[in-house]
Amino acid sequence: VDSSSGGSVGVFGALDVERPHSKSAPMRGKEVDPDPLHPGERIQVKYDHMYGPGDVPIELSDTLDRGKAVPPVSFLCVGIEAIGGQVTYTVKYSIEPLRVKLTREEMSRRLRQVYRGWEAKLDDIKRDPDRRAEFEAMTAELQSKRREKMKQICAHELSKMWTPRALYEQLQNRATENERKRREAYARKEQHDQEQYERAFQHATRREARAEQRRLEEEAQEAAALRQQRAMQWMTALVWAARMSGKIDLVTSARDLRRRLVEETQAATLIQRRWKAIQGAKRRYRLYRNVIVMRRTMLCHARVAQLAERQTAAGLLITFLRRCRHETVERGPVDIARNFRHKVVVLQRKWRAVRAMRQARLEVLLGVFKQALDKDKDVE
Repeated sequence: VDSSSGGSVGVFGALDVERPHSKSAPMRGKEVDPDPLHPGERIQVKYDHMYGPGDVPIELSDTLDRGKAVPPVSFLCVGIEAIGGQVTYTVKYSIEPLRVKLTREEMSRRLRQVYRGWEAKLDDIKRDPDRRAEFEAMTAELQSKRREKMKQICAHELSKMWTPRALYEQLQNRATENERKRREAYARKEQHDQEQYERAFQHATRREARAEQRRLEEEAQEAAALRQQRAMQWMTALVWAARMSGKIDLVTSARDLRRRLVEETQAATLIQRRWKAIQGAKRRYRLYRNVIVMRRTMLCHARVAQLAERQTAAGLLITFLRRCRHETVERGPVDIARNFRHKVVVLQRKWRAVRAMRQARLEVLLGVFKQALDKDKDVE
């Protein structure tokens, strides 16, 4: 209950009172932290619809399971009283799952029911009146039979039980029997502990065991699907082989023909390469031979031409020296030739300069002529 204005309120709850109030309600509201969105006082009544550890009736204490049974009530009555004037409030409720906290005795009882030991069987007998009466009758019958048997044994063996030899043997047999029983009890205890440990281990690892079992089943299914797929592939291959059996000769002959064609092509290619190599060698031989013959011919021609040039140059040189014989007295032939070459170079340079000036003048006149020709075209 959230109060938004006015004074404070009191909240009360009951199961057997239709209109609970402050004097008759067994449950009273407690103040809790208010909602940040709705400032004001907040009172809460909390009811757990279950049996508490001390709420179970005595006649049902051995048979009632607090984890499943609930009290036989259907309504929770809530009463609200204003304290200190008029109050405006809002009522809200929520339902949440319960968490039952079992006691140590209840936990041990559940464990006994899970492992089904003699204590669990004894609890089952205690809960069922018919089985309990039957068990008590069977116990009384066994006890009466045991008493009758003990009376017979005592009457038959009473004369032999009180001699020293009989007492010694009796003590020895009793000690042997006690040792045997102790060992059997120890063996039974070990076997029981081992079985209990195995059951507890199986119970603790049941999820892993289930996951492993599911994994093994999935692997088995995948393996079966794979085997089926392979069988289908083999069947398909066999069907295709049966269908293609008549075409094996054609495929083999085509393969042989292709192989012969490849071999002939390779042989022809090899012959062509060899023939090209031979023709290239012959061509190079003829070329080298022609080069040598041409070289010899040109060498002979060069020698003859060199002799002719020498003779011509000798005549020119003699003529030149005759014309310059007045200078030969002052300078040698080498200086005269060098002076003549210098004069020739100077003359060539002047001639090139004159040609360049003429070419420049011609370009200038050509440009003027083009301009005049364009003007005449424009006038027309």
